[in-house]
This record gives sequence, structure tokens and C-alpha cells, in this order.
Amino acid sequence: MSRNKIKSTITQEQFLCNYTTSFYYQYLQLTVA
Repeated sequence: MSRNKIKSTITQEQFLCNYTTSFYYQYLQLTVA
């Protein structure tokens, strides 16, 4: 049970990281353009 919780936590962190990265790249593209 705890292992599943850790797995879901890692997934949430990865999702947040990917979301922030994509948002940052979009912001960079807007700034450069």
C-alpha cells in the first residue's frame, strides 16, 4: 500500500515537472519571438 502511494507521489512530481518545463519553454518562445 505504501509502495503505491510512493509511486503516485512520484507520478505527481513528474507531472508537475513536465508541466512547469513545457510552460517555461512556451514562455521562452514567446519572449524570443
